[in-house]
Amino acid sequence: MTRPDLLEVVYRFYPRGVPVEHPEYQDTEESHRYREARRVALAEYPRWKELLGRLRPRFALADRSLHLFASTPADGGYSGEVRVAGGALGFHVSFLGPHYAIHRRGAPGEEPAASAIAREIEATYRYEPIPADVGHGLVPQVALDGVRLGMATIYQCLLSSHWAWSSYDDDAAAETAAPAPSARELVEGQVRPLTGRGLSREQRHELVRALLAMDEQERE
Repeated sequence: MTRPDLLEVVYRFYPRGVPVEHPEYQDTEESHRYREARRVALAEYPRWKELLGRLRPRFALADRSLHLFASTPADGGYSGEVRVAGGALGFHVSFLGPHYAIHRRGAPGEEPAASAIAREIEATYRYEPIPADVGHGLVPQVALDGVRLGMATIYQCLLSSHWAWSSYDDDAAAETAAPAPSARELVEGQVRPLTGRGLSREQRHELVRALLAMDEQERE
């Protein structure tokens, strides 16, 4: 898997030279293609949930794919997070191409979790991992929501615009430590950014209630 191969995938779904806020962005062929891929990804969301279900008995786990429920384009993949010693390990599966990545940081004790996640992803999707030296490369002439033209990486375009923060150390998070949030606060924290991007306040509250109900059912 080479950089030209992955750039070809990126350029199928993101218009070149057009900022996200430009009036013509949503009308481009690439944007239409992205929305169709996202529609299919939402329909296949149960497959992703089944993967998480197989990991859940072994790890404390969170689903970070709520962007799929917004009405405007967001990330390019499903995202999840598992707890590892001293922090969290993020992992992502693209719905724009047969690719995935696990955000390894080289932290002690993270490799067993990363290996288990990789096995589940490859068994479920038959996808290949994006090499780190390629994934961190910048994509010329492409912009994302909140990322200027030419500043987005392949990881951000094909997996998650929040790639850089999908894995983290507890020590760094402790610098701004706050009381542990409730389940509702955790869900609302993921849903709130969707307001203003096509999701009304009422729709946001409805989504929070639905996700909390889903979480309660899984715990049962």
